[in-house]
Amino acid sequence: MDEPISDEPLVPNVDPAVVETIHAELQALRARHGRLTMPVLSAYPQLVQICGEGDLLEAHIAFQREMARYINGSKYEAAAALSIMSEADTVLDRLTLAAERFDYQDQRTMRRWSDRGLRTIAGDLVAIAAARGR
Repeated sequence: MDEPISDEPLVPNVDPAVVETIHAELQALRARHGRLTMPVLSAYPQLVQICGEGDLLEAHIAFQREMARYINGSKYEAAAALSIMSEADTVLDRLTLAAERFDYQDQRTMRRWSDRGLRTIAGDLVAIAAARGR
């Protein structure tokens, strides 16, 4: 007997341990000094693996593309993406720039929003990689 065709897309299983690893790398990436460059991204091997199958250039491009998409997402995702991608050298300055986008003056609120958004982004990046077979 033929199996019914589903309208639902196949979503691969996501390993929670990998999500935690990516989440930790995203937090470390947010905390680093300086702007995001390829040499900076190279210090986060799991991000390079899931975003670019180990290819640093591909990972950098894919990561920037995904972060640009999240900047237009929920306030949590946007705060997380801005706390990594803003053109500032310190996490406090990046959080300040994120706060300005939302007309907030409180970096603590931006950090809380960013923390929540980083968890979502970590899960999404792992799910995207799993769907691509990475």
